[in-house]
Amino acid sequence: MISSNSIFNNLTLGAQNQMTIQTQRNSEIASGRKVGSVGENPLDYKTSLNFRHLLKAAQDNTLAATEAQGRIKSATAALTQMITIMQRIDTIRVGLAPGANLGDFQGAKTEVETLRANLVKLANTQWRGDSVFSGTEITKLPFTEVSAGMAADPTTGLMRNVVNVPYAGNAIDRVLVLSSTQTMSANVRGDAAAFADTFASIEQFVRGLDHFIAGDVTNGDAFMQSSAAMIATASDGLSSLNSNLAGKLRAADAQLQIFQEAENSTKSAMDNFEGADLVSANAALQQSSTNLQIIYSLVGRLDKLSLINYI
Repeated sequence: MISSNSIFNNLTLGAQNQMTIQTQRNSEIASGRKVGSVGENPLDYKTSLNFRHLLKAAQDNTLAATEAQGRIKSATAALTQMITIMQRIDTIRVGLAPGANLGDFQGAKTEVETLRANLVKLANTQWRGDSVFSGTEITKLPFTEVSAGMAADPTTGLMRNVVNVPYAGNAIDRVLVLSSTQTMSANVRGDAAAFADTFASIEQFVRGLDHFIAGDVTNGDAFMQSSAAMIATASDGLSSLNSNLAGKLRAADAQLQIFQEAENSTKSAMDNFEGADLVSANAALQQSSTNLQIIYSLVGRLDKLSLINYI
């Protein structure tokens, strides 16, 4: 024989179960996501955890490709400006016609030295605080103007100040890890010949100007003419480096797109798996409310029967 206490206990347990269902379904509806734990559904929990690991890896890959893209764009912008400056220097050289006077040569020297200083700044370009042309010596500025002081020209004996711009980085490429299987060299280095050629051509140009200013037209003209070929070689070298970077940028852009697509598809799959079925959740909530009403009604009847039996 089933006692009224046993029936009452079963109804109470049923009510508690229905209240738990209501709490879960309300949470799903509010958050838009399934509610679960390892104990409730270990397989779903493990699947969800795997999705989150995949998403984190995809996000890390996207971040790395974005970093590579940014470094390359920064270096490309610097080289583009350097090429423009070299074109201006060559224009100054061409503009110094045979009839140029002392003031023209002095003005040209002042402008060229200013442009050299600008070139050094560009060669020291940084991306998020890291030098982009210094190899792996990212905390070090790779170039500095160094004045050798007044010294006799080795060919003519003219006393003049020689300015050198040595490279202080290293010969190791800055390699970025894009994923567990992919890496990318995200820069060109300042030890590339184009940089040394650039500063050497400018020094040769200034050497010619110094001789013109000193009244030595013959040697001034000779040094000026030789600087023309040096400037052309340096400009070609800078353009070649820029083409190299353009190829790297296309590769970084392609990888970034692949990683972003992987990130988006993983996020979408995870959301679809974890997302709550709101129609089903609402239906379950309504059914649970109905079940609770039935349980409360049965409890009420049981109370009345107990009272009658007692009387």
